[in-house]
Amino acid sequence: MRSPSFAPCFALACLVVACGPSYDPPSVVDSLRVLAVRLEPASGAPGETVTLEMLYADGTPRESGEPPRPIEVVWLGGCHNPPSRLYYACFPELSAVAGALSDKVVDTPPDTLPPGAFGVGTSFALPLPDDILSSAPRYPGEPVPFGVSYVFFAACAGELRPRPELTDRVPLACVDPASGDELDSDDFVQGFATVPTYEGARNENPRLTSVRFGSFAVPDAGCEGDAECDGLGAAPGELGCSEAGRCAPVVGPCAPDAADCSRELVFPDIDTASAEALPGNYGKEILWANFYATDGEFQTDAQLVNDRATGWVEDHGAYFVAPERAGEVELFVTVHDERGGAAWESFQVLVRP
Repeated sequence: MRSPSFAPCFALACLVVACGPSYDPPSVVDSLRVLAVRLEPASGAPGETVTLEMLYADGTPRESGEPPRPIEVVWLGGCHNPPSRLYYACFPELSAVAGALSDKVVDTPPDTLPPGAFGVGTSFALPLPDDILSSAPRYPGEPVPFGVSYVFFAACAGELRPRPELTDRVPLACVDPASGDELDSDDFVQGFATVPTYEGARNENPRLTSVRFGSFAVPDAGCEGDAECDGLGAAPGELGCSEAGRCAPVVGPCAPDAADCSRELVFPDIDTASAEALPGNYGKEILWANFYATDGEFQTDAQLVNDRATGWVEDHGAYFVAPERAGEVELFVTVHDERGGAAWESFQVLVRP
């Protein structure tokens, strides 16, 4: 979903080379996907450190009982207020960082590079310079002056190798560690997140308080058997214990051509205060939710939560239809605001005959 904003829309972006063409609905997670990056705080301040957290999902099919694939995640940062605020103006700087990385990127000691230039794992700390606002360009008509920082990332179901000669993308390759062959977009995702710093204004992340599945809120509870999930807000039999030891909703399988397949409403409970007032009397910010599943399907990929013109949208859930085969499915709900704020929840669904 794309929406106009009072300033350039600050959001997670996948670079074209990483995302690749896709003919499946956006909600279908059948490969490695980066679903969201959350900033804490959601906008920066001069001299402050912002922590970025990544949500990725690997929906690549695997046999029952087979462990998830190991995923390498790295970050390249340190690009602040590039010319004209364009992300691709950061690429020469990224190439210089890539030239200092180890042959196996994740083995690079982070302290050999400046703070905020390189990190490994799903969390990354970015120190903002003291002059992030004073060095930012000023353009007529902007409701509020702002600086911008870009952090680039790569997620790889193989081994990350540096490619400093690449100057039009994240200068990394994802290769099969056995053969050295480069992996494609099913196994390699690269992109960037934008960290804004506003003069005299702050953004907060949306507040996602719970997710309802049908008639009940999905519990956050561990278990060793189905019986321990009874009485957690659902009727007996509506919750079961997953392989990971978490109480999860139970649904029946759904054949593709069945006319009587049940649909379950997945509804994110979002605090209405998440729709914050924009600087400069531009109304309240736009919010939307995205829905993803590793099997089955959502009948709606995205729903508007708050519209600047018409306000809060009460009906912002999406219906989930279970897959034909029994097993465990993972569902993800992400909530975004137009200035880059994000929140998410994920949970399993047990598909049982």
